[in-house]
Amino acid sequence: MQPVPPFTPPAEERPCNATQGTKNRHKRRSKESRQKRRQQASASAGHNFYRRRPAVREKYFDKYAQKGIKVDLDIMQATASSSGFTGIRRAFSKKVYTLDELVKRTNFRICEWDGRTPTPIVDRKGRIIAHLAGHPDAHDWPQVHEEAARLLEESRGLLGLPKVAKKHRRGNFFAIPFGVSHGGGRTKPTVRRQTPEATSVLTELNASNPFMRIAHFGSSTFATWAPRLYDYYVDRLGATFQDDADLERIFVGSVFPSATYNFGPTTACFLHTDAANLPFGWCCITALGRFDSKRGGHIILWDLGLIIQFPPGSTIFIPSAVVAHANVTIGTGETRYSFTQYAAGGLFRWAEHRFKNNGAFFASLTEEEAKQEAEKEKKRWSTGVELFSNVAEVRPINP
Repeated sequence: MQPVPPFTPPAEERPCNATQGTKNRHKRRSKESRQKRRQQASASAGHNFYRRRPAVREKYFDKYAQKGIKVDLDIMQATASSSGFTGIRRAFSKKVYTLDELVKRTNFRICEWDGRTPTPIVDRKGRIIAHLAGHPDAHDWPQVHEEAARLLEESRGLLGLPKVAKKHRRGNFFAIPFGVSHGGGRTKPTVRRQTPEATSVLTELNASNPFMRIAHFGSSTFATWAPRLYDYYVDRLGATFQDDADLERIFVGSVFPSATYNFGPTTACFLHTDAANLPFGWCCITALGRFDSKRGGHIILWDLGLIIQFPPGSTIFIPSAVVAHANVTIGTGETRYSFTQYAAGGLFRWAEHRFKNNGAFFASLTEEEAKQEAEKEKKRWSTGVELFSNVAEVRPINP
């Protein structure tokens, strides 16, 4: 496993050939210029910017889709709610595991991952149900994710939250969810409200370069590896935002309406599912901090029987509403934070129910329409699952 190359190589490792060094600088500047133009275009076009360009498809999807981690499970066997818009809450113990404990207690497969190589997780039917996305192909990425971790560490003491707020069903660490959500007693989609102190912290973090870049990478990778699912997000969430001017997107160019900062300093989640999320949707998780990813910080995908190395600065996508997941603990003196992006299933229900709550929507239907809606609900989970990409879609790469 090769380490991430440093931003500035030591003097003895720098190119001694002046011409080669100049060429490398020109290539880097050209790439940075292209990235800047794409970011500017994204800012103009909003969340609908990302589309799978042929060159990107060939470089990532067609090259890596058939080299993934195969699991002996059909994701259709997972359980969603009767409406197909959310998962089903399950009970788990509030415990964190060490790597040694998991090895002794389970026969789960330990997957080595360098945090860079795109690696899909493929079910029995060839569906790409989760994805180890890696990180942007940028020379300064080590500095970017280290800065993101530093911002979270420095912000934790500014949240103004009592110690008791550290204890919740996902773990023992401060976590601040934000963005637009629906469900849990809300009568319509709303922007999550926080204390003035937390709001100030969120404003700073959301405007920071590291988290804007992480967010953009999440949406662009989503569009590349699950374009049908991504388009479903664009269509339904776009309609919801267009219908209500009070709703605000978190990041320009990001399709995800909600996110959570997990402030550590030793973020390790209990085993859980995020049942309120869209069951066939993807949760985008980015690991941050300073820890030895070979010894700790792994993500445990319990229902898939996988324990996956999860290095700092890398991103993974999982269907968090239906696949139970947790983290392995890290070592003494190490730090771990995380940043997650996701979408509540209630937002999609709101769009498909013509921007009405359940009572008003079903009351507005004729008897025949009600029957049709009942049939749609029965099929929503199965039709949603088919939005995942399939390895059968890989096209041969021209030599």
